Amino acid sequence: MTTKSLEIVSSAMKSLGIAYGFGSYAGNAAGKIVYPYFVGEYIESPPMNEDGQQTATIMLTGFHRGTWQELETAKAKIENYFNKVSGKTVMADDGSAVVIFYDSALIIPKEDAELKSVQINLSVQEWSVNI
Repeated sequence: MTTKSLEIVSSAMKSLGIAYGFGSYAGNAAGKIVYPYFVGEYIESPPMNEDGQQTATIMLTGFHRGTWQELETAKAKIENYFNKVSGKTVMADDGSAVVIFYDSALIIPKEDAELKSVQINLSVQEWSVNI
């Protein structure tokens, strides 16, 4: 997976007004934790053919100490942005392409009853062009 996919997700979260950090979340510019917030991670899949396609899953784990509804509202924004059918497509000047689709979500139980958490899975498909 290229950094382009990570940049697309980071940009999307910013435009949606959702607090986000890749790998960890350190809070806003003042260092204050803003809820809900999401932390991104990924897992790559091995190439299955020689057409330059790479696939991966980006996992966005959301945390909130408010109501479930607020966390679900953030999830709905992400689901709408990375549409299940059309996805979000970005073409690079060199002919490379990235498409990111909303895949699925699951509730993650926590020992802390006040802390709510959901994992959103985004399916990533990338094609690179060697010039």
